[in-house]
Amino acid sequence: MKMVTLVPEREVSPRMFGLVATAGAFPGFAVNIKEQGAPAVGLCFDSYNEAREFLTYLNAAHSKHPAEIDGGSRLGFVVPPSAFSGLTASDVPALEARDKCM
Repeated sequence: MKMVTLVPEREVSPRMFGLVATAGAFPGFAVNIKEQGAPAVGLCFDSYNEAREFLTYLNAAHSKHPAEIDGGSRLGFVVPPSAFSGLTASDVPALEARDKCM
């Protein structure tokens, strides 16, 4: 029996984009979002441009507390086994938009 790929995996599942730390305390970790009373999940965008626009906003805002966003949600990194570390101002310059959101 010969295995044949009918539809490539990249076409079955839509690619999702996120922000990933390239340096600092969490290199290789994707940014997550944590809402009050819920576990953290990947901060995902439908396109590279959307992820890049959000990163541009984070860089332009120069917030002292970039982890805190509207509605009590927080941005940060999930550190094994399950600790959440909020995004800091020093983390933002090391972020890069990539096709990874978890």
